Amino acid sequence: MRTLFIIDLINELIKSGEFQALLGGYRRGEFPLKVEGAEGAFRHLLTAGLFGLQESPALMVFPRNRELRESLLDFQAAEIPLGILPDWDIIPYSGQRGPLFKAGERLQTLTRLLTGEKLLVLASLRTFLSPVVNPEWLREKLFAIRPGQELDPAAIGDRLSRYGYLRVPLVQGPGEFALRGEVLDLFAPGAPEAVRVVFEFDRVEEIKTFGPESQASREKIQEIYLSPCREILWEEPRIRGLEAFLKGRGVKGGESLIDALWETGSCPHEEFLFPLSFERPSFLGDYLGRDSLVFFAGWERLTSQGESLRREYRDLYYRSAGNLPKPEFLLREPEEGLELPRRGVRFYEIRGGGSFAFTVEGPRSFFGNITYLKE
Repeated sequence: MRTLFIIDLINELIKSGEFQALLGGYRRGEFPLKVEGAEGAFRHLLTAGLFGLQESPALMVFPRNRELRESLLDFQAAEIPLGILPDWDIIPYSGQRGPLFKAGERLQTLTRLLTGEKLLVLASLRTFLSPVVNPEWLREKLFAIRPGQELDPAAIGDRLSRYGYLRVPLVQGPGEFALRGEVLDLFAPGAPEAVRVVFEFDRVEEIKTFGPESQASREKIQEIYLSPCREILWEEPRIRGLEAFLKGRGVKGGESLIDALWETGSCPHEEFLFPLSFERPSFLGDYLGRDSLVFFAGWERLTSQGESLRREYRDLYYRSAGNLPKPEFLLREPEEGLELPRRGVRFYEIRGGGSFAFTVEGPRSFFGNITYLKE
């Protein structure tokens, strides 16, 4: 019921004179589109309306993760296909390890973008400005499985082991797989459900979702993509690439990090270091199309938060005694990152900054307001 109401609101919004003016700017290519007077749920309705006009994915950047999470119900009610790319939620230069569920959520969203799905990606400013895994490298790691395909189950099991999945007798949680004869069970981190691939000798007979609690099969599906368990996979070329990066920039603690990678396949700070193992840094925008819209929720606060992030990374770097890459390698300059998108939509919270103005009356309480109650 709520979903139908929200969709009706979006349809009415599109007919309004203010939205038609914004639509004119969109069609004339007057980017960045500067919008004022649109906050909270109304801002999300505007975003849904513009998102529906294009064929490519889009991105919405929030100052913090908290505001990103608060927007979810609005977009879900509008039946917008969503992807979430959270930051690692760890302190830079601290050596903490990112949780598996965060890694899974990130990897699922990046995979959906690479496989051509049209979705609205929600990300914090920290994520937007931080390097991510190279999209071409990740694309090469993706492996599609479809019914009727000729595959060797044992080879698939070997691939999953190399990708960082744990082989177990019975799949019960994310990051695990089980291979029993002609049945492959897999639960990818961040995936909504576990999947079961049934083979007939070396041919895929069917793919179904299943419940790890009951182990009972559920719905048939037509395609799955195998990807690494995390977006961090330390193969030899990546270790060599990071080693060259650290040596080229004179990072004092580089040798101990590389030794740890050769010995254990992991090292402190790897969430921040892995994207630096490629020849050039990649960012979330590299996963989007050239015509993708990038929405900025609260432009003034985003610019302020960008400066705060820069100071945070700088202070933490000096506390680390300079034994890791400098902040400019872990965080893109905020001014550069915010100005870069070719088709940006900026939502201003202070009147006077936007070219397209909306007048929206905020919610009022009935409690004790007899006049409003009569109206």
